[in-house]
Amino acid sequence: MMKSMAGILDRTSSDLISLQKATDVTASIPFYRSLHLGLKGADVKGYDAVEDMGGGEWLYPVERGTPHEELQRPLEDRRMIFYIHGGAFVLCNPATHRGITVNLVNVTNTSLLVASYSRPPKSKFGDEDSPLAGVLKSYLKLIDKVMPSRILVAGESAGGNLAAALCLRLLQLKKPLPGGLVMISPWVDLTEASFEKHSWKVNDDYLPVGLARKFARAYVPDVVGEEISATNCLASPLQAEMGVLSSFPQTLLLYGSEEALADQDAEFATRLESAGVHVRVCVGNGMAHAYPVLYDLGHGGVAKKCVLATRFIGLALFMSMLFSALACIHVQRHGIGCWIQFVFVSLAVLALMLARRWFIHPEKLNKLDQVARMVKPQKTSSSSVETSKRLQHQDDIPKEVPPTKQAFDEISSFAAGLWGQDADFNEYVAGLARNYTYDFPMCPSLATLNNDRPVLKMPFLFLHAPLEKSKSQCSMG
Repeated sequence: MMKSMAGILDRTSSDLISLQKATDVTASIPFYRSLHLGLKGADVKGYDAVEDMGGGEWLYPVERGTPHEELQRPLEDRRMIFYIHGGAFVLCNPATHRGITVNLVNVTNTSLLVASYSRPPKSKFGDEDSPLAGVLKSYLKLIDKVMPSRILVAGESAGGNLAAALCLRLLQLKKPLPGGLVMISPWVDLTEASFEKHSWKVNDDYLPVGLARKFARAYVPDVVGEEISATNCLASPLQAEMGVLSSFPQTLLLYGSEEALADQDAEFATRLESAGVHVRVCVGNGMAHAYPVLYDLGHGGVAKKCVLATRFIGLALFMSMLFSALACIHVQRHGIGCWIQFVFVSLAVLALMLARRWFIHPEKLNKLDQVARMVKPQKTSSSSVETSKRLQHQDDIPKEVPPTKQAFDEISSFAAGLWGQDADFNEYVAGLARNYTYDFPMCPSLATLNNDRPVLKMPFLFLHAPLEKSKSQCSMG
């Protein structure tokens, strides 16, 4: 029996290592960072953070200057984003997450450090080199250079777990917490009981529950009563006591209503609110897990370039189809080969037109990036806002604002709460609003922006000019 279990564990570890290596390819491709940043179209540069931080990646806005230049500013003027990437603890690295990290730099005009940490199955919860230990080490190095109150810690999925766990660990060590915390679809409960929750069973998310269990158990076992267990609050922040959670910094929590983690994220939001934490909760209606990460699929600069590319390719294939048909008619070649060629080229043109339609109107063909409505709750006298109330009154909310776009608006607004007193931050926001609001006729569905409060209109968004005002579609606890 023991040999059989050992064989299963070995096989699982081997499978996870194979998946891990597949995602790590991005970090080893020559010039991949330069190519990726170039495709993004944002004025953002980057380099490895090995020399000064011991690992990870620096990304910075050219306008504000390099991280080295940032750290030459007066201490009270320095600001920084500390980002913890996800990937179910086992997968991914800083290179795989540039889709979101570059956007974060771009909407805040702030340097960003992406933490690099050892991952399972090599390093597990409780080990000296565990993912949490690696994140803690990088954060402690950073607060030697930047005031903690001027640091925004952010992370998605497993990175959101580590961001919350980092705050809990800092409280244990009596170390200063960051000024703000942004969690995107945080995986805050790794216990076996969590997989029995309703959202795991009904939501067809892109992470199957069986594979999720393997990832969770690769990071931490679920043994009741043991310190090294998923019931430990450092492994499952949802298990933290209310008195401890009350010391959390101001928090922005975003998750999708259709994701597998929706139930535990809603419960964590309620616990934070009940603990008295200043928390803003944004629920992307109809959105899947970590939906802001998927922004560039349908609305970003990469998608814009793909739309233009499909237009040229589609035109070339259409001409090929036309000439093939003319050749068949003119030469009177009625052989089967000619018509097969004609059919295949026609199908290729049709596929490209559908692909172009997906980029232009993602809400029609892809649930991940549909133009859905964010959720506005009823106001209550209690600081605790139940999930059911967040999901009411959807018919009163404008349908034109994509949740992915709304998510970055909320992040930039949240960052303004930390750094809004910085003159250059406000000037940057005003400059983007002035210089980057322009029509892009291929995206008629993205017409309405949130205009009843200052909104950061991002250069990687190709949007119509605002047509009408819409109210904030998130809840404040």
